[in-house]
Amino acid sequence: MVCGPKTLIPKYIHELGVKVETNLRKALNWCDVANMLRIQNERLDISYFPYTRVCTTIRTYQKSS
Repeated sequence: MVCGPKTLIPKYIHELGVKVETNLRKALNWCDVANMLRIQNERLDISYFPYTRVCTTIRTYQKSS
């Protein structure tokens, strides 16, 4: 399973048999181990997030867990 905003997930990944989840809580409840990647927004030419609240929500969830 992969989890993240649709803008960061390869378009045809489901054809490889990979389940796509956009809800972080559901993904964390499903998995035994999680690997998170840090996005350096200042290095991106375009924004891959629909809005910056996505990053804030993920960070807040990490601190409260």
